[in-house]
Amino acid sequence: MCEPEEIGSCPADCGVPGNCTDSDGGLVYDVRGTVIQVGNGQYSTATDTCVDAERLTEYFCNRANQIRYVEKNCSNMNGTYIGCSNGACY
Repeated sequence: MCEPEEIGSCPADCGVPGNCTDSDGGLVYDVRGTVIQVGNGQYSTATDTCVDAERLTEYFCNRANQIRYVEKNCSNMNGTYIGCSNGACY
């Protein structure tokens, strides 16, 4: 398994090709998550981040086990949230 310090490339034991996991379970806007993709000797990570006080960049794994993202305006989601802080809507 790859170690975090091996970002970019890692040894042959890097894991199952095309493996992607999301610590917050997918498109969950009120939990800061980290996506890890392993495959073809590569190790990539992406962590949900606030673009500013209202906008969130939410990373997730798509069906092809690739890292993708969407940008959401937290304050414009049917009154559910009022802003973005520490990589999550609140």
